Amino acid sequence: MQKNGFTLIELMVTVVIVGILAGIAVPKLFGHTAKAKAAEITPAAFTYIKLQQAFFLEHKGVGSWNKIGYAPPGSGETKNFRYTRGDITSSVRPSYVGASFGGQGLVGWQAESLVGLNQCLLGNKWVVRLILSGSGMEYKTQLLSSESAPSCLIMTGPDWAIYSVSD
Repeated sequence: MQKNGFTLIELMVTVVIVGILAGIAVPKLFGHTAKAKAAEITPAAFTYIKLQQAFFLEHKGVGSWNKIGYAPPGSGETKNFRYTRGDITSSVRPSYVGASFGGQGLVGWQAESLVGLNQCLLGNKWVVRLILSGSGMEYKTQLLSSESAPSCLIMTGPDWAIYSVSD
């Protein structure tokens, strides 16, 4: 008489193999999910930069979000980030640009994480800093220094640099 089916050993081996594969795949999946959530920051920042560059070339000044036509994702807040204007709350006339944006410059855009993204803890801030240079206006994308900043930098990519607040 021939029996059909699986033995208990075969079933146990299969369960162990599936468990090992799940143990490897699940953390990687969550890493990709966190990276996907953080991916909204870079396009939002570079949209702001492009609009500000166009405004600066045309008017020789710095525009507020409304003046340059910038609208942050989710009208300022998404499930993962809150977007704010930083130091620049109104337009700056050309005659005041040199005095206002010399040295370290001013923050014109910032995003603050509202949720933890793997080892990137909530409360981290990504900023776009506007600095007057000899050839015009420079734009620096920076992640404000924090304990989890290196993990956040991995999430958002090489376009961001960690900026120490004490500098």
